[in-house]
Amino acid sequence: MTDTVEVVVRDAAAWDTLSAQFQPLQPFEPVNFEQTMILLVGLPVESGGHTVIFDFIEKVDTAIVAYYNVLEPKVDCVTVEASAVAFQAVRVPQDPTPVYFEQQIERYSCEL
Repeated sequence: MTDTVEVVVRDAAAWDTLSAQFQPLQPFEPVNFEQTMILLVGLPVESGGHTVIFDFIEKVDTAIVAYYNVLEPKVDCVTVEASAVAFQAVRVPQDPTPVYFEQQIERYSCEL
């Protein structure tokens, strides 16, 4: 993965293809796509310490907006230098409404 991925998955076939590209700490739980859909954000990174967190998801007029933060370590942090993908996937009620993603980047310090 070379670019940030912001994706809505509404069916099992698409989820099988997409989820195979990620390595969660625990296996993904089964999804009933008749009732739910998946929102996923993936971010390629060059070092450890990065986290993707969905803050909230809301329906606004004729769209769903998914707000998420990317937490990045400041230069005072000691991190592992290795290519990886920070990601988060969340289940939300199935809805045909278009979904838009809003990203915010927060840098955190490791200073004591």
